[in-house]
Amino acid sequence: MMTLKQFHGGLTSVPASVTWYLADLGEARGKQDLFLKQSPQKLKALREHAIIESAKGEKTALVLGAIEASTAPFTVNDLERTCPRVSRETIQLLLHNLRRDGKVECLGRGPGARWQKKGYYP
Repeated sequence: MMTLKQFHGGLTSVPASVTWYLADLGEARGKQDLFLKQSPQKLKALREHAIIESAKGEKTALVLGAIEASTAPFTVNDLERTCPRVSRETIQLLLHNLRRDGKVECLGRGPGARWQKKGYYP
């Protein structure tokens, strides 16, 4: 309200700080317009990323479910047969991460190595 009274009384000059703020507001407005024009491309990229992440999460869940359901030691080949849509690399990476976290242990070496759950497995 006080600002409007200053204008009504006849403001003779605009302080330098106000000039800087006005310039910043103008620049921000320009950036906002640019963002609004680019929004469909960004949304498409975000949507594609979400679909890829969803597929990754689904495959991880399949392998974790197979491991959780196992009652005996298993091999990577066993998991590949149980989860045919999941690559060997994905299974090996997941087993490596689970071993690092102390949830599974490897009982051998090489392609025939057997794995088993270790202790409590959620």
